[in-house]
Parts: sequence; structure tokens; C-alpha cells
Amino acid sequence: MSFPSNRIAQVRKSRNLSQQELADLIGAHSVTISNLERGKAHLTHEWLDRIATALKVDSHSLVVVEPATPVFVEGWLENHGLVKFAESAVSVDAKLGFANVVTASWLLIRDDTLYPAFSPGDLVRMVTIDDEDENELDHCYGRLCLLQSQEDPEHNFIGYLSRGSGPRKVSLNRLGRPPITDATLKSLHVIDRALYRPQLPEALLKTIEKT
Repeated sequence: MSFPSNRIAQVRKSRNLSQQELADLIGAHSVTISNLERGKAHLTHEWLDRIATALKVDSHSLVVVEPATPVFVEGWLENHGLVKFAESAVSVDAKLGFANVVTASWLLIRDDTLYPAFSPGDLVRMVTIDDEDENELDHCYGRLCLLQSQEDPEHNFIGYLSRGSGPRKVSLNRLGRPPITDATLKSLHVIDRALYRPQLPEALLKTIEKT
């Protein structure tokens, strides 16, 4: 997992400090400094303040401010994995920290179905999978997916995907509900990214309040 980029290494080098020297100043391990600089560890407010103090800079100068990117929320998840789509998508300005996919869709989490992984108010990204490509499909097994089956084309369900008995046959382990077994694929999306508690427009906040 990667976190948003920062300017710690740049500022540290301008002070002619090694990672070990900075680590000694704040009472940490050099590996921790390396992970923080490369976005491999979460740069908490505490870490940010400690490093800024050691480098004698304002903490805000260590943070890379990323421009907001609009994402379009097309529906929501509720009722133990049942997905409902809105009549029109709602735009949310978010700081992603990763590349967006033009063909991806976003869903709003309305209840605690996927807790503790996700909470009400979180957004998850769905990427369309070519279900006729066996290699692409293989990467989806064991992952959280959105399934639409030929047996029940009017509904979309979220759960953990597993293999079925034959070609284009899959099963879905739904949370808090009986599994869907040996369903014939109609469409499939994999949940690959999430935004945790982004600032939501009023239209989506009202949607959460209805739960």
C-alpha cells in the first residue's frame, strides 16, 4: 500500500542530513525514515511534527498538496451487499493519491456491511473485468467484487469471488447473507481502491442519512 508523496527527503538533503542522522534526531529507526519518505508508511501528524521540528521547517512545507480530482459516484452499497445505482452520477472532488481510471465507477458505502474494512461514508472504486479473459479473471478470485449474474440480471451483489464448476461459472461469498453459488457471469467488477471518509456533497450525505 502506498501513501501520498511528501518532501521529507528533499528537505533532509538540503540540510545535509542522512536518513540515519534524521532518525537519531527524532528517536526513530532509519528504516522508518526511508519508509516515510517513500510513502511506504503512513505519515501521521505526530511523525510530521517530529520531523518538521528536527528539520526546523513548518510541517506544511513537508506535505505535497495534490489537486482535487473529480470522481463520479454512480450508486451505493447497502442491505448486506446489494448494490443500487442512482439515476445520475454525483461528482465528488477528492485527493486520490493514485491514478484514476476513466472507465472505473465509484460506489458509496451506506451501511456497515463491509465493516471493519469500510464504514458508512467511504467510497470504493470498481474496475470492469473482461470475464472472458481467464488470466484477468484469475486475479479476481479471493477479492471483493461486484457480480451481476445471468440468472439474476436485475441485481448486483458485492462479495468475495471464488471459482465455480466450469467456464464463466463463479460463486460469491456475501457478508451476512447466503452465498451465491455457481452463477453464470453477466458482468464483473473488482473493488481495487477506496477513499476513506472523503468530504461528500449534500446529495450523498442525505443518502447516508436515509439508512
